[in-house]
Amino acid sequence: MKLYTKVRPLAATGKEQKKMQKVQEKVTSLKEGLVLEEKLKLRLETEKKQMAEEKLQLQKQLESSKSRREEITQKLETLVDAKQHLEQSANEVTARLSGEEYRATEFLKQKKKTEAECESLKKNITGDRGRCYGFDWMLE
Repeated sequence: MKLYTKVRPLAATGKEQKKMQKVQEKVTSLKEGLVLEEKLKLRLETEKKQMAEEKLQLQKQLESSKSRREEITQKLETLVDAKQHLEQSANEVTARLSGEEYRATEFLKQKKKTEAECESLKKNITGDRGRCYGFDWMLE
């Protein structure tokens, strides 16, 4: 029994040491896990910050694109209005031009007719020269 009482505490100490070693190993593995988790957390926070910055940049680009789109839309509307106005003016000018061309054609016809009458009258006058006295000065 004396031996048992001396050996028993030693055996218990061995068991406690084994338990302590297992606990130490658990603590070490937990510390390693904690370190890995902290590294992962830092990396994720950094990525989150970068994504937030990218989001802000994209929002700024979107706003810029929207304002440029609005400016372009306004310019397009202005150009469409100007185009319609120019087309209307072109149609008016074309109508006036065709009217002027018609009048010019009629004027040329009238001019030719008048010149023909004038030639006819000159021939009549020169043919009747012997009969008209005192009107020679008109022929010169």
